[in-house]
Amino acid sequence: MPGVDDLVRSAVAEVLAEGGRALPPPGSPLQLDSLGVVALVDLLETRLPLRLRPEDVTAQSFRTLETLLQTVRTRLGP
Repeated sequence: MPGVDDLVRSAVAEVLAEGGRALPPPGSPLQLDSLGVVALVDLLETRLPLRLRPEDVTAQSFRTLETLLQTVRTRLGP
């Protein structure tokens, strides 16, 4: 069974692929538009036992894969 990081990475790759883009290199901006963010939140909440709060959905938390992973890990807890 895939881990949280793999599930998040897969969801990001899926959303980016819908726009004809590939997963960027580590540390690079994801450059998601508002529809991409909504699609990604929907995928994450479907695939993980996760509910992101409005304050979690910020430009900073969705800036890179790493910042998104940190947000998801924080919301999932220990």
